[in-house]
Amino acid sequence: MQLLLGLLFISYFLYGLWGQYLTIQSNTIGKLNSFGILIKMNLSDVIWIKKINKDYTLITEDKEFKIKTDWIEKSSLLKLNNVLQQLDLLVDKTPFHNK
Repeated sequence: MQLLLGLLFISYFLYGLWGQYLTIQSNTIGKLNSFGILIKMNLSDVIWIKKINKDYTLITEDKEFKIKTDWIEKSSLLKLNNVLQQLDLLVDKTPFHNK
């Protein structure tokens, strides 16, 4: 039984490493954590986008959602930037205000 649980844990971990890191569907963004569990955030709840180096932190009233852009393919990163740029945020609450 312990062997089976260990194999399941390793498979979830590996899927998190090599699986799709980030998904955006119908106003929801989701990412896999290191245990293979999908963590979601509603994009309409985002009140602030922080950009630190190349990474993003999406902030709502009660949550933070960190996105490591090094893990995202270049074409997908362009799509992510487009989605984040479309969010209706105050100029001082987004790194996209100059675009």
